[in-house]
Amino acid sequence: MRLSDSRGFTLMELVVAMSLGMIVLLASFTVIDRAFITNKAVSDREDALARGRIALEQMTRQIRSMTCAGNNTPISLATDSEVDFYAYMGDPTKGGSLLPDLHKLTYDSTKKTIVETQYTVTSVNTTPPTVNATPYKNRTLLTNVVPVDANTPIFSYYTFDPDAAKGSGSFIELDRPAVAAADLPTVVKVSINYLTMPTGIKVNDPHSTTFQDDVFWRAIDPETPNAQPCSQGVS
Repeated sequence: MRLSDSRGFTLMELVVAMSLGMIVLLASFTVIDRAFITNKAVSDREDALARGRIALEQMTRQIRSMTCAGNNTPISLATDSEVDFYAYMGDPTKGGSLLPDLHKLTYDSTKKTIVETQYTVTSVNTTPPTVNATPYKNRTLLTNVVPVDANTPIFSYYTFDPDAAKGSGSFIELDRPAVAAADLPTVVKVSINYLTMPTGIKVNDPHSTTFQDDVFWRAIDPETPNAQPCSQGVS
């Protein structure tokens, strides 16, 4: 009985099989590489979006809670990189102090961070209010953050346009890089603008996310654009 032919592959068949195998492997590696890049891009975008949104919500909540500190204006300092203001975020029905706290939101261009600092106010019967020198809260709200562009500061401030019709909602931007002390009582809107980069990335890239929000001080009546509520005992 003759054994079956068992010569195996010819050289040509082996070369063709190897070529086909290499093509399949290269295609597989390409798919894996593109999937990794796409997954990294999605992860970076989600990272920048999540961190930036949380920080924006925390800042807008505080600024929206601004209040008069006695007859003192809610905002005590307003610059391109820092806003200091008095805000009450407690629950008066649960006891405790009814005095506001001094809040500071500061952008550090060197560290690319936005930091929140809070101080206890002990008296609003002075000008300025009496504030403890040591903050009771100091935390970084956001890292890897930069201005949207060279012409857009992190914080900008607006007042009602005195020449506009009452109730029209028209605003004019106040002085930069710092609002004059005499204009602080007229601030009715704080605009927040920044660009959040993914964690670990040191330069702007396509996966950075821009955030913008306008926060209105709810105590000012838009029907009286020239009103300064704190001097009138309104809070």
